[in-house]
Amino acid sequence: MEDEERNNSLFKTVIAVLWAVVSIGLLIVFSNMGQMGLSLICLGQFFLVFGCAITYKLKKDYDAINEYVRENAPPKLMTPTTMICIIFDYVGLVLFVTGCVLQFGSNNTKNQSEKLLVIAALLLFVMVGVCFLLIRVPKMIYAHKHMTEEVEARVVSVYADYSYDADGVSTIYYSPVWEYTYNGKKYVQRHPVGSGSCKYHMGDIGKIKINPDQPDQIHPGHWGILITGIIAFNFIVMPLWVLVMMLLNNW
Repeated sequence: MEDEERNNSLFKTVIAVLWAVVSIGLLIVFSNMGQMGLSLICLGQFFLVFGCAITYKLKKDYDAINEYVRENAPPKLMTPTTMICIIFDYVGLVLFVTGCVLQFGSNNTKNQSEKLLVIAALLLFVMVGVCFLLIRVPKMIYAHKHMTEEVEARVVSVYADYSYDADGVSTIYYSPVWEYTYNGKKYVQRHPVGSGSCKYHMGDIGKIKINPDQPDQIHPGHWGILITGIIAFNFIVMPLWVLVMMLLNNW
């Protein structure tokens, strides 16, 4: 049985590698030939297949989660990995359809393809914003509903998280590590939300809210609500406003 599963896994891996090599090879050939339509079709199917494959893997992983985790963890309408899969599928579909239009469409249809790409790009921003809300909002509701017990805590260290942009410039986000006692048991947990400035120092005393049923869960605070609102405005409201203005002006 194990040998059969190992052979199936090896077969799938070989097929995936062959598909990737052929796809990349065709993309290079079509690009060198100046066949933009075929290049976009090839690139689009690459995104589509890759996104669908990850989605299938996620489906199997989610089915394997036991009921204890489902009941005691914050609800997840969507995870960052799922969001990436959806974006991959959407980008793949747009590229594939655009490639078909450029390759097989009429001249009038080809002239409209640029407008369709702009609309698709705006809708991509909206999709990212909606996916982000589906990730953040359930966690915020869970925190507001369950993390209601206020306790006194002491900062025992400050965690610095470094992130780098494309130019190699680093941004530092600071989050305090709290030590607190609840029902006679001591807990040490890092605050779930960081800040661009170091607002806490070792030894500082503060009030935090925790989940009385799972005291290691700390309320992220109101910064999470503000950040969610800003991202929702920039990724949903603004692109939709631009799209409506374009349609009203018969762009």
